Amino acid sequence: MKYLILFICFCTIPFALKAQSFGFGPKVGLNVSSLQGKEFSSDSRTSYHIGIFGEYRFGKTWACELALLYSDQGAKLKWTDNTILGKIELTSQTKLHYLNIPLLAKAYVFEGLHLLAGPQIGFRIGASASGLDVKSLYKPVDISATLGLGYQFEMGLNIAVNYNIGINNIRYAQTTQAVTGTGGYEAPKDTRTLRNGVFQVSAGWKF
Repeated sequence: MKYLILFICFCTIPFALKAQSFGFGPKVGLNVSSLQGKEFSSDSRTSYHIGIFGEYRFGKTWACELALLYSDQGAKLKWTDNTILGKIELTSQTKLHYLNIPLLAKAYVFEGLHLLAGPQIGFRIGASASGLDVKSLYKPVDISATLGLGYQFEMGLNIAVNYNIGINNIRYAQTTQAVTGTGGYEAPKDTRTLRNGVFQVSAGWKF
């Protein structure tokens, strides 16, 4: 009897989700990322994001979206260091890898056209600079605010353009930080800060 009840519950899940206007599916897209902060400049880096998303629709106008995305970010960093030889200009090809979880509110303004905004939390799962492991230089959590615009087609295709504005400083400032790998070194203490900024173009399919 209990197996029959479980089977009935399992079979009714799709109908319940449909009644609640719930949809989910894969998402993939382009990243154009930068790192902005005190005493740093950067050139943007082009990469990608990929993952899954789900949307719950509250009637005709309002909806919310929750996603789980792997995001490849970073930038070509430029800065000046003081040495015994004087000031030197340095650059670093910095790659930051995040598992991002955005929670977005959507306002459908005309048919499938919608505005989107909300917070995003990112968990740093990797970091490298010119081939060196630099996870110890970057904080494990990134907080961003997302603003964007999207369109949901009736057949399921969803496209969106958004910008993630980094809120917190993602860089540690400690007495020394070990940078491991070939050519590793100890980075001196400083007060420089960095924040993520990511422009994204994405496409998904909602089932």
